[in-house]
This record gives sequence, C-alpha cells and structure tokens, in this order.
Amino acid sequence: MVERRSPKPLMWVRLLLPLPLRFSRTNAFVNMKLGAKVSSFYNLGGIMKNIIFLDIDGVLNNIKVKFNEESVNVVKELIQGYNAKVVMITSWQMNGTKTRRKWIQHQFERLGIYDIDFIDPNFKGNLCFKRSLHHIQIDSRLLGIVNYLQNNGECNYVILDDDYHNDYKLLCLNHYKSLPLKGLTYKDLPKITFKPVNLNNFKYINYQYRQLGEYELVTNNLIKILKRKYENDIKQENKT
Repeated sequence: MVERRSPKPLMWVRLLLPLPLRFSRTNAFVNMKLGAKVSSFYNLGGIMKNIIFLDIDGVLNNIKVKFNEESVNVVKELIQGYNAKVVMITSWQMNGTKTRRKWIQHQFERLGIYDIDFIDPNFKGNLCFKRSLHHIQIDSRLLGIVNYLQNNGECNYVILDDDYHNDYKLLCLNHYKSLPLKGLTYKDLPKITFKPVNLNNFKYINYQYRQLGEYELVTNNLIKILKRKYENDIKQENKT
C-alpha cells in the first residue's frame, strides 16, 4: 500500500494565493517571507486597499535611460503581487495640471501600467507638537501623501522615493529609498513592504492650499495656449 503524504505547509499557502501570484516572479520573494509574513502578504493582497506612492526620477530611471526596464518590472511585480494602485508623487506633474497628468498617464500606459492616480502637490503646512510653540514646515510632497492617506481611510501603503526627507521619519511614513543612480532593481523587491496607515501620526499636522506663484500661473497659461493650438492644428489637418 502506497503511503499518501500530505502537502507541505508552503504548498497550502501557494494554493490559497491568486493564480498570478503562484506563477509570477513575485513568488520568489513570497518564499523569502514565510510564516506570518506570507500570511500577511496574502491578507494585504486580498482584503485591504494597497497603495504605492511612486516617484520617477531615481526610482524608475537612472543616469542612462528615461525609464529603466528592470525598475518598471519591479513596480509591475508589486502591483500584481499586492493588487496595488499606483499614486504618483513625482515632480513631473508640476502643480498638477490636467495636461501634465494626461501626459504622464500616457507614458505609463506605454509601459503597461494603467489606472494611476496623483497626489495634490499644492499644499503648504507644518507640524506642531502639543505643548510646543515650535512649528516644523513640511514638504508639499509629503503633505500631498498625508492628504491622500487621510482621504482613503484604512489602507496599506509604501512610498518609493530616491530622496530621504527627514519628514518621512518624523511623520512615521513607510518609505523605501532607492539608489538615485540605479533606480529600483530586483534586489530591492524582497525588501519593500507595505504597512497599514496610522492616521494618528498626522493629528498634529496643519495644512491648507497654497497660492500658486507667478511662474506657475504663467506656465499653466502657456500649457493651455499650446494645448489649444495643438487641438486647432489637428482639426485643420482633418479638414484637409
């Protein structure tokens, strides 16, 4: 009589995972996070919303190319493995004009990354600790992240940025720093972890919309004029 062996515990974990997770490269770093971490990986992918706050310069590119294929693939693995949504924090969106955002969306669609969102980069504010008169000014990028997290309630997130703002640590934000000259690599993949947001960390932050500077207003108007001219040129070509 042949003895039937029960599957190993890891096999049961794999059977519970969604199909894309079982066979993708993501499985390589699932295996590196056994036990509770594998369980937490599955819960993150299936129950709560997962958000990747993504910078571009120094994260998806390096000194040689505009978009590094390996870096883009790392982000794709995270999207697939954690069923995550990408929220752009890049300065490429400038002050968040629709034209600029559409251009970025088009760039990412060409890379195979769809349904991206953006933080609002137009906040100014500070951190004021209780019983202290000292106010610490917070970078507008971080205020945009805080605002997005507050508006989305319970979620898990990670910030991928090549800059290390002291404010990331000050606000207890879950940040992973990439090497600016290399961007993300497959070696970074097992080190990137999603963590649940703790809204209590933001209770001493005061922020509001800032007024756009003269340069930004001029730039916005110029973009609108160029867009209108481009659309008129297309119409003229279609008529002929």
